[in-house]
Amino acid sequence: MQDNFENEVVLWDCFRKGNRLAYAYLYKKYIYLLLSYGMQLTPDRELVKDCAQEVFIRLYTYKETIKPEQIKVYLLVCMKNRVKEQLTLQQLHDEKIDYYGESIESETLSSEETFIIEESSNHLKETIKTILSQLSPHQKEIIHYRYIDELSMEQISQLMNMNIQSAYNLLHRSIKKIREIIKKDLHK
Repeated sequence: MQDNFENEVVLWDCFRKGNRLAYAYLYKKYIYLLLSYGMQLTPDRELVKDCAQEVFIRLYTYKETIKPEQIKVYLLVCMKNRVKEQLTLQQLHDEKIDYYGESIESETLSSEETFIIEESSNHLKETIKTILSQLSPHQKEIIHYRYIDELSMEQISQLMNMNIQSAYNLLHRSIKKIREIIKKDLHK
């Protein structure tokens, strides 16, 4: 039966009829994608985990009324909305969001090796941050969808609420801008 789950129509139909294997399959297939995507929206790991769990709880609760065209895109939109909702709630309660990643140190490395690794890592993060800071929010979003989440252009256009040609144009402009930034940095 699980072989039939490769077909999303069959998978969704089985899930809506209460098939627990179908629900488990959906969870296993998409949980890491949602977690990865959530971490692109906020570095708060616990918030991301909670939001992903809530997406699946709501999915199960409202399975009879939900009719997505594409499950993957639907779940990503749900995750995006849930994370944004939680971040807004946190801001309303004046809670600070930790924007700094955890530093992982190994006891087996010398302090000099640890310093070199941290410096290299910090330099790479800064370079990526510099490049991304020069992109518009939509450019960052489309780069993430295409190259991190590996969505098709059709899925991206649905997710970003734009026609497919506009999505292609935005992706092209984003890549062109990244190339220009890198080229400019190389000539420094």
